[in-house]
Amino acid sequence: MDLEARKEGKKIAVEVETGKSDAIYNVRKDLEAGYDRVLVVCLQEGLRSRVREQMGKVDLAEKGRALIENLKEVLNPTFARGLTA
Repeated sequence: MDLEARKEGKKIAVEVETGKSDAIYNVRKDLEAGYDRVLVVCLQEGLRSRVREQMGKVDLAEKGRALIENLKEVLNPTFARGLTA
């Protein structure tokens, strides 16, 4: 986990993905640690689709609690509204 956020009683882990780490391992680790949601912020173009593809291939029961987005999307002022849903 690179950053922890708390909002409305929810704990959110933020993973900054550069393409050099194991994003799926990191998501699993964060969920096992008790985070309600995990936000994976992809810094490179094309990385989001690659991470989403990897996520689709693994047996991760809590896939719905992980959100994988590009940095550009995360910086959008309306983005944070969907994190605690």
